Amino acid sequence: MLEPGRVATSAERPRDATRGPQAPRPRLAAISGLHCAPLALALTNGLTNGLTIGLTTALTLACNFDSVEAEGEFGRPVALGSGDASPLPRLAYLPEPCPGTQGGCSEVCLGPPDTCDPGACMPVLIDSATAITMLADDTTVAVPERTCFELRSAAQILDPQAEATVLGDSLSRFRFSNTPVVRLPRDPSTLAQPFSWRTGTAGAPAYVGGVIGGNLLREFAVRFAHHREPDGTRFEVTFYREFPGSEAVLADQGRAAIPLQFPGLLLGKDITDVCLAGGQSCDYLSTFDRERVASALRPSRMVLDACVAPPPATVEWVPDRGRCRLAAGPASAAGSYHSATGASGTRAEEDRGCVVTPAPLDTTDLDRGREASLVVATGIAGLVLFEDSARRLLNELKLPPCAGDGGDIGSSHLGAPACIDGTIGALELPGWPPAGSKEQPLLQVRVRSVGLVPGLASSSGPSACQRLERRQKALKAQCDSAAAGNSPRLGSGNSCADAALDTAAVLGEAFVIDNSSGSPGPNPERWITTVIIPADHPMVTAMRRDTNPEALQPDGLIGTALFSDSEVVLDYTDGTPGVRISCYEPDDGTCVALPRCSATSDGGATTPACCFGLPEDLLISLINDNSEYACCAALSPATAAELNLQAVSLGREPPCRDL
Repeated sequence: MLEPGRVATSAERPRDATRGPQAPRPRLAAISGLHCAPLALALTNGLTNGLTIGLTTALTLACNFDSVEAEGEFGRPVALGSGDASPLPRLAYLPEPCPGTQGGCSEVCLGPPDTCDPGACMPVLIDSATAITMLADDTTVAVPERTCFELRSAAQILDPQAEATVLGDSLSRFRFSNTPVVRLPRDPSTLAQPFSWRTGTAGAPAYVGGVIGGNLLREFAVRFAHHREPDGTRFEVTFYREFPGSEAVLADQGRAAIPLQFPGLLLGKDITDVCLAGGQSCDYLSTFDRERVASALRPSRMVLDACVAPPPATVEWVPDRGRCRLAAGPASAAGSYHSATGASGTRAEEDRGCVVTPAPLDTTDLDRGREASLVVATGIAGLVLFEDSARRLLNELKLPPCAGDGGDIGSSHLGAPACIDGTIGALELPGWPPAGSKEQPLLQVRVRSVGLVPGLASSSGPSACQRLERRQKALKAQCDSAAAGNSPRLGSGNSCADAALDTAAVLGEAFVIDNSSGSPGPNPERWITTVIIPADHPMVTAMRRDTNPEALQPDGLIGTALFSDSEVVLDYTDGTPGVRISCYEPDDGTCVALPRCSATSDGGATTPACCFGLPEDLLISLINDNSEYACCAALSPATAAELNLQAVSLGREPPCRDL
């Protein structure tokens, strides 16, 4: 059962913030579903998440609007699974009726579900790309139903040597009643089209006893917090009925809002899915898609505009000149900057405007970004690219090896957008046949970075890489303003004021820092591990079918590459769904978030949002010399603490004491 203590029914609101006016949205304690019995649900192409078991079956679900009754610790972080090598987000699940057993887990089964004792907790994967929640059960066939289950915290329980005290802390945190799920055999090899409950790769495999899919996630805002700390990595998930804070407050927290690709909708329902009850249609209009009917599988997939492998870029403060320049990294050599669209050289570094003029497309020029559509898939390790797209994006996969002459990754100076990191035997995904095999291994590469930008407001407009470069130019304008003794918040008359209203986030090696040679240069150890899977794999075919024609054809899946000393919110509840990204260590260069920086027409005060992305030395100068204390929010926690200690040692008030 849910443990005694605070059981929240609405999200906490940090800093007493409230969200401003927004478009209407579904208000849920509730997942819309089906409610008739008996009910025949004909899924003519199989479940849209690609459960390749080809379901056409009778099931007792619901046909009119019904609701999932969700209760638990909303607004409070819950520890995700840790203790093994897998980076995937998992909670714990005990297969039993509600209310569940009080207390923690008596044992945890880390092997295949069919080898687990009935009273053992099992890890369950949180995967935003899986359309419907799946649970392993004592059945020989797929059984879709509405049911109740509880989810438990999972800190350290995935360690095979976990002690009883650790297992005892795995308490129930959420209960979801009346929830549409598909119960599948503990041994799915008995199905006509078998799959495995194992997920990940041979290097970091993990068995799960279920998958929490998009049909449940889409009714909440789901925050993932990943932070590397001296005593280990902290990885947590928080559920909200609605993510708290106005857009201005969220920007001041450093969160870059990235709305979905045009048309800005959750995607994934196949128009050929049909719902019948007693020979009568029980389809209903979807909240997000009023032009056609929806059935049991409601849209839940997030597709983002991305610039794959843009060259490293940041802004560098040049105090002697009282201005800033675009650079590959702090202290990079003059002329080393390359823009996301192929511009390079001193002229590009010094450009004071925000007009982006892409260099002529040259297929031999590898040092520029490439546009892509990526589906958010939290249950996938790193990044996955579909082979046909990977060839377009990455020079037909004609790439240098990641290892240099010395055999160590990063020992050579690489100028390519990616490098070859060997092969892996297979990539396994619950609900799907494995991609690759020992006989036909998959290529693994490292991609230097991925830039994410908001979707367009119309079906045509600047490319994702152009939008990323425009926002980086606006950051330079903010830096120039601060370097000249003004606020980094631009005036409304500045030519870059509109560009600063855009947002962007870059993951991977966003900018270079000193490498093993002692000078700024690329380091593939900081790049994103990426697996290339065949374009004819059933998952790829289904993913592309389910998101067309509304979105551009997906080129891949972005998974745990999102989680790198970052906070990532999958905000399904916003009027315009999307992700919100912020970074814990902005000066590390592996995560950069540029929130919306609004202009001022009357010399208004600096807002924290306009400080994020600026060089650390400039931020410290603004705080110490100009009393721009709002910029404390843009420092890493360690730098802010050091600044406070330094001030105290000099007998002054700590400047960043409110953090």
